[in-house]
Amino acid sequence: PEICPKYRTLNTIEKNLEEYKEEDVFGYSIALGQLMKWIKESIKIRKQDIISRKLKEQAEKENIVAKKKEKEEWEKKREEELQAAIKEAQTAWEADIEKLKKEKEEEYEFESGHQPEEKKQAPTFTFNEAEFR
Repeated sequence: PEICPKYRTLNTIEKNLEEYKEEDVFGYSIALGQLMKWIKESIKIRKQDIISRKLKEQAEKENIVAKKKEKEEWEKKREEELQAAIKEAQTAWEADIEKLKKEKEEEYEFESGHQPEEKKQAPTFTFNEAEFR
């Protein structure tokens, strides 16, 4: 496909109108002179409209890219804060569990009236190879 240059149709119309001078057209017919003047103004306004629309589209595209980047940064920050909050909540939960265990042990000791046994260590065995020969 052939790439169209900017304002191809408008430029063609404008080029065709350049052949005629406004004074000559007004001298021939006031109505045609007014029509020619209107067409030239319309072309000028249309070109300005195209330029402003293109600039607006470009600004919107840049805005979309900026918003996407901002959203990604927000999601990353949110995920980091969420993980930190989960870790903090988990630590607090584990501390509460330990506290409840201790309270239950103390309550049991108080009700039964005996002290908990000392924790025993598992026996350790040494292997003497000479004894097995």
